[in-house]
Amino acid sequence: MQSNIIKIKQAFLGAILLCCTVYCNKKSEVYLQLECVDSLFTANCDSAAMNLLNSIEQPTDSSEDLAYYQFLYVRGHIRNHQEVSINTIDYPLQFYTAVADTERLVYLYNYKSRLLLYYVGDRIEAEKCNSIAEELIDNSNFELLKYNIYSHGASLGLYFYDTDKCIAYARKALLIGEKLNDKDRIAYPSNILAICYLDKHLPDSASMYINKCLNYIDCFDDYGKSQIYNALGEVLENKCDTIMAEHNYVKAINLCGYFRAYSNLARMYLNRGNITEAEKYFSKAVVPLGYDTNLPIMNIFGKALYDRKDYKRAADVYLNMVAESDSLRKSDVDNMKVSITNLQKHLTKTEKDNISLKKEAQKYKLLSKLLLVGVLLSWIAFIVVLLWCKYKRKKAATQLNEKQMLRGAELLERIIGGENISQWDNEAKQLVTEYYCTTHIDFCNKLTNNYKSIPTTHLIYLILNDIGKIKQEITDIMGISDSAFRSLKSRAEKNKDL
Repeated sequence: MQSNIIKIKQAFLGAILLCCTVYCNKKSEVYLQLECVDSLFTANCDSAAMNLLNSIEQPTDSSEDLAYYQFLYVRGHIRNHQEVSINTIDYPLQFYTAVADTERLVYLYNYKSRLLLYYVGDRIEAEKCNSIAEELIDNSNFELLKYNIYSHGASLGLYFYDTDKCIAYARKALLIGEKLNDKDRIAYPSNILAICYLDKHLPDSASMYINKCLNYIDCFDDYGKSQIYNALGEVLENKCDTIMAEHNYVKAINLCGYFRAYSNLARMYLNRGNITEAEKYFSKAVVPLGYDTNLPIMNIFGKALYDRKDYKRAADVYLNMVAESDSLRKSDVDNMKVSITNLQKHLTKTEKDNISLKKEAQKYKLLSKLLLVGVLLSWIAFIVVLLWCKYKRKKAATQLNEKQMLRGAELLERIIGGENISQWDNEAKQLVTEYYCTTHIDFCNKLTNNYKSIPTTHLIYLILNDIGKIKQEITDIMGISDSAFRSLKSRAEKNKDL
């Protein structure tokens, strides 16, 4: 319903324009109708303009009416991204050159450049036509026309992989877009500038234009959006945020299968060592657009494989490029053949190197096994020596302990016999206490502290007491006075569990 109302309004506007023009001018009726079509195009009412144009019969004689009709016919098709015969533009160009109509000549050269680039594939002539349009527009005040020329010049630079020229044109177009405060005319050159700065490996500069594009994201069709998300992915990848970079590449692919996003995703898989996935995505990146798109993508894949020293696969990629030599320039085919020859030399050298490396590897493998056996034998010998030393120490300790026990028993017998020990050294007294405590567990159980923590003199008193010696015998054996005995008894019996 709403679309019908818009169409009625557009038709009504056309009728008013027609009536006013008929009243004010003495031009032909066809010319006046064509002016209405032109006005509708200017008002961005493309559908109504094309409907009205299709209802007008094309003039047959060579006149201003025919030039105007063909001019509008080409204009409508270019604006709607539709192919039109390049011959249709010849007569309007001839006519408006004769009458020196600068504005329409600029439009026509711009349209011819677009047709030559996108539908004929003649890039050289396309650039010449755009240069003529640029010369005509430089000294004029037609801002929108200037924008069209500069933005198309930027597209040509992008198509030619001439990033410096592309940046120069895109900046001019962006200045006009910002001057007009037209978000559509700000968004497009910003997108081109982002792509160019990424190609020049300047991610920080690219980020500024990507952010501008994201602010005007609704101005783009799916293809434009996919370019932006791919550019954002490249910036994020440069910042080592591979997860978000991959997310944006996938987003770009899902929008319209953008070939550059496929290429970037393939390169990420290649860097991860996943050759199978990388090859799959690179094959999707190679689209049937001829030399300018396929060569760089296949070259990236070939170079990436070369850098990974996968020379065989790299050679296969370059051979496939040469197989499609009809779409490549002869100089590039020759370069590819040189690359293939070099790769084949690398392959031969690599195979020889691999054979020698295998021999070296087998040699080092054998040496490593021998070394491992030697290490194991060394560990076994070390463990055996360690156990032997432990055994010897244990045996020596046992023998020493037996000697000490025998010596302790002998000394205890002498004490029991009543020998005075006041002249004995401390070691002899310790041998007695050690022997007695080891052989009389019940005695040790009566002590409140471990016998080793009790002073030797106190422990001898407790032993003499335990074996039944009376006070006089104890004083005689220990060689102490009665007062010293009382003091000793008092202190020693504190260690005994009464």
